[in-house]
Amino acid sequence: MSDPYRSAGGTPCPRCANPLAAERDDELHCANGCGTWVGNTLLRTLVEPQQLAGASSAPFFRATPLLRTACLVCGTALNDLYQGFADVLTIGQCAAHGIWIQSGDLATFRAAYAQAIDAHAANRARDEVLERADPVVVQLLLRIEALEAKVTGLETAMKALRAMS
Repeated sequence: MSDPYRSAGGTPCPRCANPLAAERDDELHCANGCGTWVGNTLLRTLVEPQQLAGASSAPFFRATPLLRTACLVCGTALNDLYQGFADVLTIGQCAAHGIWIQSGDLATFRAAYAQAIDAHAANRARDEVLERADPVVVQLLLRIEALEAKVTGLETAMKALRAMS
């Protein structure tokens, strides 16, 4: 397995074959604007990689497939994710290693997935608070969250019943 972050000659861009430049740990960028590789370590600070493929809050629908692109680490073909209505963002994903953002960068990704990124950050902050809290308080908070979810479900069902009558 190769390591694209430490290759002596630089990892070639999957589009133009010029060496990719390291923006920071786990992020490689094509100087010609072909795209950006974001590794899973960096990606997990924003959103869980498995959430991308099945995200109901994904900003785009499945459209034109990404040109055949291989993972920069293991060489397997990337799975196509979403493309914008006007080619705003096309992403290919290797679930084990990272994503290729075609003709885009991390800022474009952050803007497109802002809702999922914000939810992920809120969940991480919540989990950190729960790790430090008293176990009795944690149990109560989890029960309250479960009850809130049930109430929300019941409210949704009531609205649907009212709409049918």
